[in-house]
Amino acid sequence: MNNDSPSLLGRLWSSVEFKLILSWLLVVIATMVLDSNHTYWNASADSAQIVLRQTVLLGFFALGSAIIVISGGIDLSSGSVIAMSATVFGSLMIVLDPEGFKAGHVYTTAVILSIAGTLLVGAMVGTLHAWLITSVGLPPFVATLATLVGLRSFSRGLTPTLTGGKSQIDFPDDNLRNALKDVNTITILFIVFALALWFLMSRTVTGRHLQAMGGNEQASKLSGIRTDRLKWLAYVIGAVSASIVGIIFFADQGSAKPDIMARGYELNAIA
Repeated sequence: MNNDSPSLLGRLWSSVEFKLILSWLLVVIATMVLDSNHTYWNASADSAQIVLRQTVLLGFFALGSAIIVISGGIDLSSGSVIAMSATVFGSLMIVLDPEGFKAGHVYTTAVILSIAGTLLVGAMVGTLHAWLITSVGLPPFVATLATLVGLRSFSRGLTPTLTGGKSQIDFPDDNLRNALKDVNTITILFIVFALALWFLMSRTVTGRHLQAMGGNEQASKLSGIRTDRLKWLAYVIGAVSASIVGIIFFADQGSAKPDIMARGYELNAIA
């Protein structure tokens, strides 16, 4: 019998994931112990839902940014894409159902088309990033820094045009707002999204090619990998994930304010 094989505890201790979970648990325990006012223990369910919702929103566009970073790129425009997506979502509802928007009850068809249109715009932003990087030849840092400024400026110009001079778009439908920001729904959606990306990166040839490109792009090209297409895929995933956050964030905040919405979120996604 071979007694040299590591025990279950030894395998767990050598796992990076186990150490991350253990570190998180230690932080939570330390917070509870040092909380002299016991606010942690007495926190309401609403507070827990708020924390979970914010964590899920961060997780969405962080996963999208992770695909870009793994593939050797960087995206500084996540916050601006979120703000623009919220603005586009509200604008499409105004255009597709103006009467319902004013009355506070937008038709389901208009909502579905608005969501689809917003995600399509997100995919177009990702395509723009890939084109600037692969065809124009701009470094990812420069390309996404330009859209960081440009997309937010576009949103600031679009909002007063459709709202009669207002600097924000208020969410029109309370029932729709509650449905879009429902913690259970968005948590399940996040889990599905995370599992899909995990399957892509760990169980498909495309995922392995993305990782290879991030390790050495030149070697990947020489081995026959179509790096331009992979960059397009990575940046589209990143932008669409930010668009999903923009839709949910609009419902969560109750208004789309392109001047300040999701400002600085780029660093949160990368970190």
